Amino acid sequence: MDAFTAQPGWVMDGNYGKARDLGWARADTLVWLDYPGQVVFWRVLTRTVKRVAGKQELWNGNRETWRGVFRADAPLRWIFKTHWRRRRKTPVLAAEYPDLSVIRLRSPREAERWLQRLSPEAESVRPPRSE
Repeated sequence: MDAFTAQPGWVMDGNYGKARDLGWARADTLVWLDYPGQVVFWRVLTRTVKRVAGKQELWNGNRETWRGVFRADAPLRWIFKTHWRRRRKTPVLAAEYPDLSVIRLRSPREAERWLQRLSPEAESVRPPRSE
């Protein structure tokens, strides 16, 4: 993490405390996908069913199983333990990094619009503004 975040430009994913402490301190922008619980749940459920039904390998031969879907550390249960707590804690944690610009995107549609505004291709296909 130290060498990675010492570079002039980088992107980090995740909320792990150890990574956050170093990453957020060195970052200039935090893009927070703060989606509603039902959106997160539906996406995790859909992804889990696809992985289990398709026997998709995740890493090192690991695969999700139907039995594992209901384990305490399974993604579907994990979101119920963490989603709302993280929604409350993230603004408090981000305030500890005064130089960090926070972009809070509250829906997939809002995130898509934000990404389109960043895209150089969006400039070439965007109709001219009427004055």
